[in-house]
Amino acid sequence: DDMVRPEGARQPPRAMGMKPPSSLGVHSGDRKVVHEGTARVSQDTFDDMVRENMDDLGMEEAEAVQDAADQLRAQGVDTGNLLLEAPGPARDDHPVVAGLRALEEALACGEEAVRELPFGDGAAQSAMRVTFRALPQNEDARAAAADALARVREACGAPGEDG
Repeated sequence: DDMVRPEGARQPPRAMGMKPPSSLGVHSGDRKVVHEGTARVSQDTFDDMVRENMDDLGMEEAEAVQDAADQLRAQGVDTGNLLLEAPGPARDDHPVVAGLRALEEALACGEEAVRELPFGDGAAQSAMRVTFRALPQNEDARAAAADALARVREACGAPGEDG
C-alpha cells in the first residue's frame, strides 16, 4: 500500500446513513498522503435516533438521548454540531434555536446573491458557485440580524465582538 496516513490519523468510520468523512489525497513526491475529515450527522438524523430509542425501545428521554449520542461517538461521529436534547417543544426554546430563527427572519428581506469563487491553479483551476442571502438594506432588519447573531454567539459561549 503506497498510502501514508498522517501520524495519529484514524481509519474512516464505516456506518450506514451517515455522511462519510471527506478524504483528500495530496501527492507528495512518490507517495500519496491522505487527509481525513470527521463524519457528522444532521440534527434530524440525531432526532430520529432519539425518537426510535423512545418509541421502539421504550427508553426515557434522557436515556434515549445519551444512547443515541454514545452510538454516534462509538462510530467516530463528531457530535459537536448537535443539540444533545430530545426533540420537542421544549428544545424549540433553546437559546441557539431561538437566535437562529430570529436571524433567519431578520435576513428574510435580504436579496439572494450568487457568486462564483475561483480556486486552484493551472489545469486544476475551477470555480465554486455560492448562493447566499445578502444583508438587508433596511437598518431595522440589520439591527435585528446583529442582535440575533449576538444572541446565538452568547448561547454558544463564543466571545462577542469586543472579546
